[in-house]
Amino acid sequence: ARIRGICISTAVWILIFFSSIYYLIIPGTNEVNVNGVNVTRCFEGYNIENRGPVAITHFILVGAFFVVFLIILVCNAVIVRTLLTQPIQARQSAEMKHRALWMVCAVMAVFVICFVPHHIVDGPWTLTVLRMWHEDDCSFRKTLNDAHQVTLCLMSTNCMLDPIIYCFLTKKFRKQ
Repeated sequence: ARIRGICISTAVWILIFFSSIYYLIIPGTNEVNVNGVNVTRCFEGYNIENRGPVAITHFILVGAFFVVFLIILVCNAVIVRTLLTQPIQARQSAEMKHRALWMVCAVMAVFVICFVPHHIVDGPWTLTVLRMWHEDDCSFRKTLNDAHQVTLCLMSTNCMLDPIIYCFLTKKFRKQ
């Protein structure tokens, strides 16, 4: 079982590496003319002529996220309900149940804080970047772009918070 897990993990890492290599090799910058000045943008090389498929792709990704989010919410609600309805046998069992509930809530809180804001902002942001919505409202577009940048940073914090939760909480959980 351990060797199988290592093989699966290695295969996933190799798959992700090779599917990402295009983005590692090709520069993610493009030149955009803004008010007569050439500006270099990173990872925002949307072609205005192809904006329909780009918008559809973004909204499919946002929709897929919320489907997965709903599944995660339902599964965690079932876990919490199961933990709350199980009879407590001993004091140690009550402490373990409390820790398990806390862990489920912590994992959900981190997921919600890190990922939901970005997926709420991404649809409107995409429409403004593609100049399909609020095309002439520069202040709104700037605010939405700032919100998009902040939510990207929030998503990145998940890489730091997940190991903290899974490492420290599971060590305490296992000791019980």
